Amino acid sequence: MNLESAPNKQELEIVSINESKLMESAMRFGIEAGEIIHIVTKLPGGPIVIQKKNQQIAIGRELAKEIEVKIKN
Repeated sequence: MNLESAPNKQELEIVSINESKLMESAMRFGIEAGEIIHIVTKLPGGPIVIQKKNQQIAIGRELAKEIEVKIKN
C-alpha cells in the first residue's frame, strides 16, 4: 500500500520510494527504505504528517502516493 492510503496511528515500515526526486529529499530527513514511521494525521485536503522517532514531517498527498509502506508486525 502507499502512504496516502495507509491507516493512521499504525506503525509502518517504508518499503520503497518510487520517485527519485522525492527519494533525495526524503534521505535528507532520514526517511528511506526500512525506516519505521507512523502517520500522525492526514489533514483534510492537505498533507500527511508522519513521525519518525521525535521528528514530524509533512508530506504532500501526491508525493505520499509514491511511498510504499507496509504495516509493521
